[in-house]
Amino acid sequence: MPCATRLDHMKQTQSEDEIDEQPPTSRRGFLLGTIGAATAVSAAGVAAGDAGQRSDDGALPSFRRDAVEEHRGDVATFAVDMGDYDEATVRIGSEAVNYEVAATVVDGSGNGVVTVALDTFLAGRDGESGISAVADADSVRAVRQRTPTLSGPLDYAVYPLAVVVDDRIVAESLLTLLPRGTTAAHAAVAPRLATATRSTAFREQIARAGAVARGDWAVVEIEASGVGATLDSVDAFEDESLGYDLSVVEADVVNAEPERVPLDRITVLPDPDADRFFAVLDSELLAVGTEYEATFSITDASPYVSAGERESVSTRFSVVERSAEVTVEGDELSLPAGEATVSGTTTVAPGTQITVSAWGPSSSPFQQVDRPTVADDGTWAAAFDFGDLTPGTVVSITVLDLSPVVAARVGSE
Repeated sequence: MPCATRLDHMKQTQSEDEIDEQPPTSRRGFLLGTIGAATAVSAAGVAAGDAGQRSDDGALPSFRRDAVEEHRGDVATFAVDMGDYDEATVRIGSEAVNYEVAATVVDGSGNGVVTVALDTFLAGRDGESGISAVADADSVRAVRQRTPTLSGPLDYAVYPLAVVVDDRIVAESLLTLLPRGTTAAHAAVAPRLATATRSTAFREQIARAGAVARGDWAVVEIEASGVGATLDSVDAFEDESLGYDLSVVEADVVNAEPERVPLDRITVLPDPDADRFFAVLDSELLAVGTEYEATFSITDASPYVSAGERESVSTRFSVVERSAEVTVEGDELSLPAGEATVSGTTTVAPGTQITVSAWGPSSSPFQQVDRPTVADDGTWAAAFDFGDLTPGTVVSITVLDLSPVVAARVGSE
C-alpha cells in the first residue's frame, strides 16, 4: 500500500473575513450541489513555472481514468499519462469543497506515467500534504495548498482533478470520496505451512471457517473501509488518537477475567484494495476446546466516529484437535480391485496437503501413498490402484498423524 510522505509545501491562507464572504455553495455541507461548479476548475493561481518540460511533438498529459472512487480515510491513487512532458502540475479539489492543492509531478522513471497517491486521512492537515508518487523513481514536489488548513480528514465529496500545463488545463477527472464504514467480521483459517505475509499468495490460502485445528493459522477477517491510510500494522492499535481496538478473548467466561491474546502475538495484514484487513495468530497459543471472540472497534477518539458512539464488529471461533476420518459406508469399507478412491473429512485448514497411506498384510505386502489437498468444505479424496491385489485382501488405510487405521476389503471390480 502506498505510504504518504511528508513534503514541504507553501500554503496560501485566507482571513476569516474572506471565508465568510464566500457564497454558501463553497461551504462544507453543500458539497453535492456544487459538483458542476467544482468540475469547472480554473487554472488561475498556478505559477507559470509549474508548466512541464515539453519535447518536440508536444503530446499533452492526460488522466488514465475519467473518474476515481475511494473511501474516505483510504489512500486514493490516480495515474497521469505524461504525454511528451517530463513534469506537469496536478490540481486536486477546488474552493467549492474547501480543499484545493496543486503539486508538480515528475516522471523520474521515464516510462511516461506518474501514479499519484493521496492519503485522504492526512491531506491538508497540520503541515501534511498527504500527496506522494507511488513509484520510487517518480516524485511530487512544490506542493501548494490554496485553501486553509483542514481540522480533520477530507470529507466525503467529489473533488475535481486537473492537469495544468502553461497555465492551461489540459485534462480533467474526478475523485469521489465515499462514506466509510465498519461492516463485518468473519472467522477464517489458513494452513500452518502458509507464510503469514502481506502477499497475495497468503490471502488466497485463507478460507472462512468457524473452527481452527490447533497449529493452523487462526484468521479474523475484518471488513472495514476507510482505514487503509492508517491501519497498516498492529502498531495502529497503540495509537490512541486513531481510536482502534482489537481484542481476542475467551468467550463466555463467568465471574472471571477472560484470557486475552496479547497484541504482540497478532499479525495485522492490510488488504485496502478489498476494504478489509486480516488479524492472524498462531493457534498453538490457544487452548483446544475453547471458543474465542474477536472484536474490532473504532471509538470516538477517531475523527470518523461521533462523540459518544462506537463502531464494533465481532466473530467467534473455536480451537479443535487436528484430526481426520475415513468415510466408511455400512459395516465395512469395501474397495474395488482396481482404481479406487478413498475419501473422508478433516479438521485441518483447506489447502493443506495431507498424506493418506494404504498397505497390505504380511502375506501380500504392499504400500501406496497419495497426498490429496483438503477442499474448502474440509473433505479430501485419495486415489489408489488395487488392481494387483487378490479379491478379498484386507488393506489398512490411515491419514498420517491424523486418523486411526481403518480396515478395508478389496473386492471385485
